[in-house]
Amino acid sequence: MRICIHTVILNELDEYLKTWLDHHTKMVDHIFIFEDIGSWSHKHVTDQYPNVTLQSVLDIYADNDKMREIVIKDKERGAIVQMYYLKDGVTQIQNLHQYDWCFTLDIDEFITLQEPYKDIPSVLSEFNDKVAVMLQWQNYGASRRIYKPNYNGRDYREFYTQKSPFNKHDAAVKITTKICWNLNKITKWHLCGLHCTVGDWVNTKGVKDRKEICYDKMYLSHYVTRSWEEWVWKLYKRGMHCGNRHRKDEQFFEINPDMLPMYDECMKIKNNILNV
Repeated sequence: MRICIHTVILNELDEYLKTWLDHHTKMVDHIFIFEDIGSWSHKHVTDQYPNVTLQSVLDIYADNDKMREIVIKDKERGAIVQMYYLKDGVTQIQNLHQYDWCFTLDIDEFITLQEPYKDIPSVLSEFNDKVAVMLQWQNYGASRRIYKPNYNGRDYREFYTQKSPFNKHDAAVKITTKICWNLNKITKWHLCGLHCTVGDWVNTKGVKDRKEICYDKMYLSHYVTRSWEEWVWKLYKRGMHCGNRHRKDEQFFEINPDMLPMYDECMKIKNNILNV
């Protein structure tokens, strides 16, 4: 069984990307990283790993000038274009005919195995007849951090041990999961979302149920809120604040209820960051 990961990145800090690669390059056969439009190069990091391929998202459309234009225009007008990269990027990997399963992850999501499972194939081998397996998020909070700490070369996950709830938005629209695709079963039409699919999919309990919180066998440790400072940069400087469709200020405090007493201070910091 050969397993890979598909991810898209935009101007990620070396310490976050390296921690994520150190974790996953030992768990899967290959990682395909697509740098988003306007991203700086992460080649100085990815070159350290022989089983990592770094490309631009536009390389997905190397032979399709019309699609390249569409993607660029959508990006310029602030549209969320992840779906292009997901559907067409995973399809590109599938067409290599080298991999059996493909995770679609962000670099704040870490594949985590439950005992007694020691490796990913031991879990996925139970689901070879399924189109996809859904993995549940286990959120970790900012642990009362307003500012990004100095990790001094340490694995940043050591700083965040407080398990947190889902925020209301994620729970309402059921985006509490990510997907591992069976490349031997899917067609392009199965790739209908970052957080959902059609066809004969299951969670890691082997049940077709999106409502149940399921950490059986394998799940994703999710470090979505590392500090208030980073949350603000992620939303407003990197474009994750998109009308009603994506992250909001209040979601930070739903995942980090221990930081509600700091709300006023956080709003002042937000205004300072946005006025830079």
